[in-house]
Amino acid sequence: MKKTSITTLALALLALPLTLQAEDIKDTFVCVTQDINVCKLHEGCRELHPVEMNSPDFWKIELKEKTITARRQDGSYGTVKIATQQMANDMIMMQGVLDTTENFEEGIGWTMAVHTGTGRMSIAVSAHEETISILGSCHAL
Repeated sequence: MKKTSITTLALALLALPLTLQAEDIKDTFVCVTQDINVCKLHEGCRELHPVEMNSPDFWKIELKEKTITARRQDGSYGTVKIATQQMANDMIMMQGVLDTTENFEEGIGWTMAVHTGTGRMSIAVSAHEETISILGSCHAL
């Protein structure tokens, strides 16, 4: 009996850092862009450097406020509202829509996923006859 309770306590203590890490990332975290691919109808897909699109290189996600603030390559900042967010197993899933943007007059829809264990991030952006995929990694603040 004593051996079982010590084993149970040891397992609980080993699991504690993983639980805390997952809870920490649920509030505020920062992400960095590592890879961008753009696909256009009738033109195909190609990899771009973030500078070519003035794409954000750093993202600050605040789930309690439901906002994402990003710093673009030219040093400017922009903030978007997260319309929906929910957990799906170990993934934080966020979505939103922008009526118009600097590069897309028709507007865009986007989905962002962050894995709470690895910190890996993926973003899918849908626009008129164009999609953008962004891959990166995140760290809890």
